[in-house]
Amino acid sequence: MRPARAKFDFKAQTLKELPLQKGDIVYIYKQIDQNWYEGEHHGRVGIFPRSYIELLPPAEKAQPKKPSPLQVLEYGDAIAKFNFNGDTQVEMSFRK
Repeated sequence: MRPARAKFDFKAQTLKELPLQKGDIVYIYKQIDQNWYEGEHHGRVGIFPRSYIELLPPAEKAQPKKPSPLQVLEYGDAIAKFNFNGDTQVEMSFRK
């Protein structure tokens, strides 16, 4: 796999296309033809245009240009307004 960075937003028009946003890091699996690559972004696999990405040098670390939008600014207490049952390992169940 080779890392690459999206130069432009790419909106998928079929289920086999991989949508990308400018600055996203994608890992290339293979070249489909002279115009398309197949690769992975956040666990999703699909195809995207070669002209929309720039290959990263092997020594460069694959870091997205955008900072993570999620940050914990402070801790505090909260009161649940409703009951919630978590369905996955990352969801926390709580009661009103």
